[in-house]
Amino acid sequence: MERTLADAIREADVAFVGTLAGTDQPIPAAMQPGKSEIVWSWDVERSREALSTTRIDLVAWPDDGANCGVSFGVGEKWLVIAHNSEGRLTSSSCSMNQRMDGIEPEVEEQVAGMLTVVAAAEPAEPAAQSSSPSLPVLMIVGAVALVAAVSALAFVRRQPS
Repeated sequence: MERTLADAIREADVAFVGTLAGTDQPIPAAMQPGKSEIVWSWDVERSREALSTTRIDLVAWPDDGANCGVSFGVGEKWLVIAHNSEGRLTSSSCSMNQRMDGIEPEVEEQVAGMLTVVAAAEPAEPAAQSSSPSLPVLMIVGAVALVAAVSALAFVRRQPS
């Protein structure tokens, strides 16, 4: 039985659509043998399931024509189908990754129906501390002012006329 793209997405440990942000070393020309694994860093747009980050790093061999290597390019958008292997997230050309460049709209429509979780926004910066005093400080200042006012009133009333 032939494996479908839908099967590949369902069976993946992680499936996402993202844009390749960079790599840990230069990407060699296609079909260049003898290269080592590369860490590919992705900016995730949407995924099959919720992720704790919008940046995913995975390990893959560059394509040398015989190694199931990948041929991703920086700035390109892809459906990436990845699996956990020896504690690392990996992918290969055998994983059924798909370039999302508008050439195959029916594939992109299928992917859009299966990867529906929009990547979470990066955590927001903590709110700046307000320069206004806190409620307990205001209460103490108010109490001190009230005692001072009552004392001043009592002092004024005791003065002989």
